[in-house]
Amino acid sequence: MDRRHLGFSLVTTLLLHAACGPPPPSGSRRGSVSDSGNLPANTDTGQPTQDAGVLGRDTGAFSPDAGSPRPDTGPPPCDWPSNHRGVGVGDFVPPTLAWQGLGPGEAQEREIRIQEFFDCDGSRGIHAVLLITSQYGCSRCTSQASGLTQMLSNWRQEGLNIKVLTLKIEDSNGTKPASMEGANHWRDTYNLDTSYVGYDNGFSMIPRTGGGSVRFGTPLNSVIDPRTMEVIDVIQTFDPTYGSLIELARRRAAE
Repeated sequence: MDRRHLGFSLVTTLLLHAACGPPPPSGSRRGSVSDSGNLPANTDTGQPTQDAGVLGRDTGAFSPDAGSPRPDTGPPPCDWPSNHRGVGVGDFVPPTLAWQGLGPGEAQEREIRIQEFFDCDGSRGIHAVLLITSQYGCSRCTSQASGLTQMLSNWRQEGLNIKVLTLKIEDSNGTKPASMEGANHWRDTYNLDTSYVGYDNGFSMIPRTGGGSVRFGTPLNSVIDPRTMEVIDVIQTFDPTYGSLIELARRRAAE
């Protein structure tokens, strides 16, 4: 056999071996595996990726976002004024004052605390407070009570939120110490179910003189600023204009 015939035979043998080599593994959908047994990069095997079964641990630590604003915690708590406590003009009413009575629309007797009317930052929307010390057999007391519910309605229409508490200092017959009988009778007689009504046997809203005696005329109207609980005015009669009360309420409503 000459050299040309031998070369041709070798080339033919190599081509046949390459063409008839072993087929790729049946599990492979695209291409062939490399010599190392690993799939080439970006090869789609057609099988879902197996979860290694290892979950990331929650370390319990929270990493705050440095760019986020701090939450608004609101205004600081109200501090009741501690100086010059009393019930005269320029005094700050004591925070311990409380009476038995009924709130607006209430039917069950309860304790009415002066702290219900404290609104130092205006968040409760109270513009002024009026405490009325009232007797039976008092014509000015009767005159004031008969128009009080309408006055409250007028003030609300103006946008003024004025809290009013009437304190009776005797029962309805005018001879016995005050009780819920006297408060309820007054409330029902003058339809005062949109304001507070209670009783006060201790005359707690009556300013004392230097000797401690009690002299006053009724109705006694104590005008109180809900921001500071300062007594702005004490009127020993019925003022149908409610001048100092309305002036205070309008000023607080305009804040």
